[in-house]
Amino acid sequence: MSWLRAVAFDSIGTCLSLEPLRPRLVGLGLQASDLELWFARSLRDGFACECAGRFLEFKIVLASTLRSLLIERGLPDDQRRIDAVVDGFSELPVHPDVAAAFELVREAGLKLAILTNGSAQATRQA
Repeated sequence: MSWLRAVAFDSIGTCLSLEPLRPRLVGLGLQASDLELWFARSLRDGFACECAGRFLEFKIVLASTLRSLLIERGLPDDQRRIDAVVDGFSELPVHPDVAAAFELVREAGLKLAILTNGSAQATRQA
């Protein structure tokens, strides 16, 4: 594989676990299974904004799609509570196997990159 020079990892969901957000969503009255739906819709909407030539911080996209999901389910869409859930993205833990994967990449002499929809600050913090 001498042609391989680098490996890129997605940050949110691949390197960072979304699991701590699940109980926060349940606290809003959503189902535990709504985590995947909310995140998928957020990715979709973030990509759509980018394709339309309009950049929005991912935090804004996350809050907007969460508000939409709450309204769709007939639940209160209190901004303070929405912000508390979205703020959880800055506290996501790293999956246990990430360090070993990164080490394998380094041992192979490859460059490593992290790709994300989130901010550079939040990614560095994680």
